[in-house]
Amino acid sequence: MATSGRVLAAVVFLDLNGIRLDQPTDALYKLTMGVAEGRLDKAAVTAGLRRIAMEKT
Repeated sequence: MATSGRVLAAVVFLDLNGIRLDQPTDALYKLTMGVAEGRLDKAAVTAGLRRIAMEKT
């Protein structure tokens, strides 16, 4: 699965579980590019998603 597909899958998973991303465009772009360029590992992506995730109200 391509990097963008993995990020999309993570966003869908979070949405289905009641979590939305507060600032999805810029932050997700940076996460996606970090993964694609090999700069971010799984722990860094997890931390990045946690920073921008909010529970749906």
